[in-house]
Amino acid sequence: MIKYYMGALAGAASILASGAAYAQLGNGGATFSDVEHLSGNGADVVARYVGLAQGVMNAESTLLAAVNLKAAADKAANQGKGLTPDATRGTLESAIKVQVESGQILEQQLGGKAAELNEANKKQFGDGVRELARGVTEYAGMSKDLTGLKKTLKPTGGTATSALYLSKTLPETVKELTHTLKSAIDYSKANNIPVPQEALDATATL
Repeated sequence: MIKYYMGALAGAASILASGAAYAQLGNGGATFSDVEHLSGNGADVVARYVGLAQGVMNAESTLLAAVNLKAAADKAANQGKGLTPDATRGTLESAIKVQVESGQILEQQLGGKAAELNEANKKQFGDGVRELARGVTEYAGMSKDLTGLKKTLKPTGGTATSALYLSKTLPETVKELTHTLKSAIDYSKANNIPVPQEALDATATL
């Protein structure tokens, strides 16, 4: 089941600001509202994506840990930590693969006879749902922003190639992660776990 605002991606200051937000809770609700220009070399695109991807993978790690899937949780967390602003296409491909696989593992666990969660795990799960909702929403926004990238960016190597790859891949990634998010919401509702408003808002627009 491997299904997956344009103007300037705010530059270095924006990237640093979003990085600080991740320290609080994933991507912390970072937005593209102040984007005005897209760098022709793709560096801003890749750096921005990496910031968002780290938030998404932290969310998946949180959810997996909450349902006692420690190995998968560690894999997602470590993959996110290994991403850098100058990530190559190969590195991005690996990261996206882990994101999708992590979502699939989580869905399988939630669809089976998972052990009942204690209150601490329920809170952790709810935090993960909130963070994933923010991440998927940001991915969807970035995907729309990159629609025109394929018309203006030439695959000349380096970050340009990576950025072009993202412009083609993000739409499918959004579909995959939206499915995972909806599964997590359904599980929450069935197990008396409060569903964050961010998650309900996200699924209403995605």
